[in-house]
Amino acid sequence: MGKIHLANLYLNCMKLTYSKDKSFQKMFFDYMKFLKYYREVCTPNDSMYDIIDILSIGVLLENRKNEFIEDLEEIVLKYDSNNGMITFFMDYLKNRTSQKITSKIDYFNVLLKSENKEKVLKEELEVWYDKHSDAYWYNSHKAKNNTYCGYWCFEIAALVKIFDIDDTLLCENKYYPY
Repeated sequence: MGKIHLANLYLNCMKLTYSKDKSFQKMFFDYMKFLKYYREVCTPNDSMYDIIDILSIGVLLENRKNEFIEDLEEIVLKYDSNNGMITFFMDYLKNRTSQKITSKIDYFNVLLKSENKEKVLKEELEVWYDKHSDAYWYNSHKAKNNTYCGYWCFEIAALVKIFDIDDTLLCENKYYPY
């Protein structure tokens, strides 16, 4: 009981820590706490975007994946998705050849086929915030109860890392964690 609230607390702490320090390593403690609680309460009805964020942060913290890979596997199993981006991130973290399953996220499908991955990611990043207008965190910077934790497109940063893309042009975007 209450584990979903603890998971959400640590999810927000992760984002706040990154917003404050711009360090993935400093958010590791909160990430581990989040995973501890979230793995017990996640369901197939959870947000695909939250699962992608969780896996993206895992990719960005890859040097410590042996400490959390089992948690991520359990979460992905419980979420029960055939989404290509989710599969792609798990394949990367498990050092498996990617199955390249089609994703519900269109730009990811374009990215896999593109010769100019940096351009695809830059274009997606430019519309990323607006595309998430139905997300619980959208416009939280305007909330009267001060719920803003930062807007970060961790998935683009993870894809940049996986594809070893020069992110010089992406660093100018305020939603890109670099």
